[in-house]
Amino acid sequence: MGIRNVLETLRDGIANDVTLKAYCQSTYTKDQTVYLGIDKRNPPGEDKTPVIIIAYVERTEKMSNRIKYRILVGYSVSDETITTLSNKVTYNGFVYAEELREQTETAILKLRKNLGKIDLEGDVVDNTIFPQFAAGSFITIENINSSRS
Repeated sequence: MGIRNVLETLRDGIANDVTLKAYCQSTYTKDQTVYLGIDKRNPPGEDKTPVIIIAYVERTEKMSNRIKYRILVGYSVSDETITTLSNKVTYNGFVYAEELREQTETAILKLRKNLGKIDLEGDVVDNTIFPQFAAGSFITIENINSSRS
């Protein structure tokens, strides 16, 4: 499977996952929008969230007919609500971004049958600008049969 097929399978699996759609509908009253690539100078605005972005691909290993990829997936939500209970303050968008990451990672793991071995690793994202909150994951996909030698 070539990189185009890997990325499109990942995108389509995230976009069409029934459980992830149900989560987004119940939390944001709309489906997730999945981007394959991103314009960093003009990223999706608050009105586009929840957003899931397949943003970066690195080929880390190539063995005869197998390739290992490390892919960055970003998550963005917009939420202005802040909950204060006594001496505890919660920016709800922060929690929602992490929940979106968790829900999306679960959807990605369902793609093992199509993509091969999948490992997940959370990533720290430090580009949150209130009221938008972001999270990220590195997805490692390996044991993919490549059409290239």
